[in-house]
Amino acid sequence: MAPKPREQRKTLFVRARLRTEQGWSDVTIANASSRGLMLQSPVPLRCNEFIEVRYRHVCIVGRIVWAGGSRCGVRTQDSVDVAAFLSRTPPKARKHGLERRTVMRATAPRAATAQALEGSRRFARVFDWAVVAIGGSAAAAFVAQVAYSALDAPLARVGAALVGTG
Repeated sequence: MAPKPREQRKTLFVRARLRTEQGWSDVTIANASSRGLMLQSPVPLRCNEFIEVRYRHVCIVGRIVWAGGSRCGVRTQDSVDVAAFLSRTPPKARKHGLERRTVMRATAPRAATAQALEGSRRFARVFDWAVVAIGGSAAAAFVAQVAYSALDAPLARVGAALVGTG
């Protein structure tokens, strides 16, 4: 059986952004096919590491399947739209001097978060004590039932013997 022919790759050499466990960095996309990319990165990348590549409005998620030197091969999660890389439409203009990924996102006020956290802790404490109380009551009822059934027959014989001698 003849080996399956490799899928056609399109040589690109476009700059993009790469997100790994270490954070964001710049990367060059050397070529692309419908199910993979070859990247050139100044940051060393490891096999089986999951990554995210962003170029203009395109977001690609994948896993590194081979790495050698500054290059690596990525198997993508979804099909790659190679035509989006080849389009010459300019990206949206950004504000100069402002890197979007370094700007802190708006977060909920700390007081509201602390109140919600304290409410959750209070509920967990009450729930824990309720479980302990119910479990203790069930254990006590079980011990009482076992003691009753163990002492019922001998006490009945003693009672019958006392009634018979009287």
